[in-house]
Amino acid sequence: MQATNKTSNTLCSKAWTDLNIRFGSNQLRHCCKAKSQKFPDELTTDFFNNNPDIIQRRQDLINGIENNQCQSCWNSYKSTGTSYREHRNQWHSVADISHELQHIEIMLDNLCDMSCIYCTEHSSHKIAQEKGLSSRVQSPNVEHYSVFLDWLATLDYEYNLSFLGGELTYSKNFYNFLDALVNDSRFNNKKIYLSLMTNGNTNATQLDKLFELYNSIPDSWNFLMVFSNEATHELSELVRWGLDWNLYADNFERYLSYSKVKTIGLCPTLSLFTVKGLYDYLDWAFACIRKHNKKVLLTGNWVDGDTILSPAYSTRIDMIPQLKTLIVDNKDLFESDRWYNECLQWIDQVSKILNTKQYTQQQLDEFLHSMSIQKKSDKVYKLVDFV
Repeated sequence: MQATNKTSNTLCSKAWTDLNIRFGSNQLRHCCKAKSQKFPDELTTDFFNNNPDIIQRRQDLINGIENNQCQSCWNSYKSTGTSYREHRNQWHSVADISHELQHIEIMLDNLCDMSCIYCTEHSSHKIAQEKGLSSRVQSPNVEHYSVFLDWLATLDYEYNLSFLGGELTYSKNFYNFLDALVNDSRFNNKKIYLSLMTNGNTNATQLDKLFELYNSIPDSWNFLMVFSNEATHELSELVRWGLDWNLYADNFERYLSYSKVKTIGLCPTLSLFTVKGLYDYLDWAFACIRKHNKKVLLTGNWVDGDTILSPAYSTRIDMIPQLKTLIVDNKDLFESDRWYNECLQWIDQVSKILNTKQYTQQQLDEFLHSMSIQKKSDKVYKLVDFV
């Protein structure tokens, strides 16, 4: 591989290490911020990590060319001075490149019991219902599962296999897929780091069903539960529309009590309304984790783009020192120094984004009005108390 002196400006490990697959919409992308590729009419094992588009993208990034699949980050650099790449890229030269995937994320459908204000119909059928769309629930082609598993079985190294939603605990596609994976002898002795994302809003019956499935997971697999949230109490219920905070808090404790759970993952998605609330959430979550003598890792994100929901519109830069102090005070909870350092790096990136854009009162009013119509509730207007 030949590199140019511009390589450091474009090289990003996510184009090699991350694979996100949406079986419900027949799409994949390398990195959660990249543009998606549609499955071909005849899916083959080569398509997952060796198709012409990803080969070209990787070569472009080596040669200092801003490939179009990465447009989200290029745009973010121009508008805020930083980007997701700035926080998540692990490489700085061609010598760092490895062709082993680290993270494989699977989304099977958009079935979800919630309709978060920053989410879309692609990840929540509830939002599709709110918008009155004719196509609401995604239906994956089960024949694609076998092609994927044939490809996955060829990987001879450890990787993180993550399942995202929608909400997994309400998806029969998730249970069917994981059952097929668990019962496929090719994976019985594989070293797999299984990561499952939940919104924490699951009822007791579904939670019992999930724990029953967990008990069938091979001993060679590591297991991680990841909670998607960034606030507590009323704010969490306003942002994560449909959430019952008390149920969430009870479920969080129940997951922590489960013997197979050694580490809890936290995945906050910051927005204009949750920069201040993040401190209260992390303070509460760290206390619960400490009480159960478990470990934590945190993979933060934020709402990007020109939407008023972006934390770029938040003036709460005063929260950054408090957040850093909270994380430093709880360093011993982190699964490793790597995750501790990455968490602090994420906070640094957030600090660079905050207060880089200004909104008008009219923009805020229009957003809240639009959301109140979609949700058919005036409760949305309470969000102004958390800006």
